[in-house]
Order: sequence, then structure tokens, then C-alpha cells
Amino acid sequence: MNRRSALTTLLVVAILAVSLGKGAESTDPPEARPRAAYLGCISMHHLIGDTGTSLYRTRGGWRLVNLEYVDKQDPDFWHYSVTTLPDADYYPRWKFAKYPHCCGGYSVYVLMRVSSNTAPVPAWVWRRVEAACRIRAYKP
Repeated sequence: MNRRSALTTLLVVAILAVSLGKGAESTDPPEARPRAAYLGCISMHHLIGDTGTSLYRTRGGWRLVNLEYVDKQDPDFWHYSVTTLPDADYYPRWKFAKYPHCCGGYSVYVLMRVSSNTAPVPAWVWRRVEAACRIRAYKP
């Protein structure tokens, strides 16, 4: 199986999992916990309630990580933390836009460690990964 067909298979599985509702149930209203897939050129994410996964490309190749919902009272983003080590040390948090930006895409951000020669301690900054399309699934 080549890489393109493997990614296509993963995408289909993620969309099916979202649409079938396999995931953690929540007592929150539907808009409080997402049931969606964010699909972009260098990353794919599926979020189902309290859990999710991210498949993203780095310089070293493709990485697949598990995500866990973080309850932030952010009106514009859903926040997730990475539970897969060692990725949790490098990219510990992801956030996904609830609403499209002016061009119609949904922004996906990752929290990255940035070091410099002048700062004694590395800083953590949010970097936009890409503007993804979002496929929203609703409970039947």
C-alpha cells in the first residue's frame, strides 16, 4: 500500500468514526464538544467529544498522536492536549477554530517551543499550521 492510499484509508476511517459517533459522550451541549474532522494539506485531525487524533507532517515524516479535550472557556477554539509521548514534549497542545476565517478555512494551531539566543528559557507560542476544511458530523 503506498502512502497516498494509506492516507486516504485513514481519512475514510476518521470520517466514518466521526459520522458514526464512536467517541466519548458528554453532558455538554453539542457545540461545547466537537464532532468533526479537520482536513488540510499537511495535517488531518478528527475530534470526537473528549478524544481525537492528529496526523501531521514534520521534517521527519508523518506523526500520528492521540488527543484529549481540554476544557477551556474559549469562544473561538476547541483546545486539545497531546497524550502520546514524546510528541507531548514537542507539540503539547492543539487548538481548532470553531468558525471559519474570512477565506472560508478553519484555522488549526499548535503550541510550539521556541528558543532564542537571548532568552534563557524557551518560550511557548501558538503557530498556525494551516487553514483546513472542516467536516462536521451530527448525532442522528
